[in-house]
Amino acid sequence: MLALLRYIHLNPVRTELVKRPEGYVHSGRLSYLSGAPNIIDARPILALLGGPKRYERFVLEGMSEDHNEAYYSVEDQRFLGEEGFGEEISRAAGEMELRKRRRPFEADLKEIARQLETTVELLRGRDRRWDVSGKRARAVSLLVREREHAVSEVAKFLGRDQANIRMMLLRASARERDRS
Repeated sequence: MLALLRYIHLNPVRTELVKRPEGYVHSGRLSYLSGAPNIIDARPILALLGGPKRYERFVLEGMSEDHNEAYYSVEDQRFLGEEGFGEEISRAAGEMELRKRRRPFEADLKEIARQLETTVELLRGRDRRWDVSGKRARAVSLLVREREHAVSEVAKFLGRDQANIRMMLLRASARERDRS
């Protein structure tokens, strides 16, 4: 698993999109370097490796690796993993889909807006004032992390792109870290 993680984080270097991994901003690499849970909970991996600095060293030690065909071996042309992994993921995805159907997105957003003492319209709006953007980021965090709505669903409903929603999640994580 660690070798695959390193391989994935070095793909932008291997494909010559960037010269070094830190040059590629669209990866989960920052989750591993900060050690704080956000979109990716890197804590289990960091525990295995001994922290963010050792993670960074581990990744950089793989810079000379070439393409590894073994990482592209798939089961049923959908899943990368050992036998049975595909069935386990399919079952979990089905359960998640059932949970989503029980909780309509708009109802969750209305409830969260009430909790945050704001309106759905303000959360969907373009107002960039600090207090409004803070509530918007908190709402996004609650929708994705606690209510398990997809980033794509939140982005579509709020009229933003997925990268913007991910940035809100990162900022909300940083604010939560600052509070604790």
